[in-house]
Amino acid sequence: MDLSFVQDPQFFSLVVLPLLIFTARVADVTFGTLRIIFVSRGG
Repeated sequence: MDLSFVQDPQFFSLVVLPLLIFTARVADVTFGTLRIIFVSRGG
């Protein structure tokens, strides 16, 4: 199995970076929603 394409800068900028940004945004929105839920419940 040849994984040399993983080290390609274009692969990183077109696939890896957007996936990292998407994952970070999902976590950000999730934690923000949980914070609002806990604050509104008073806990």
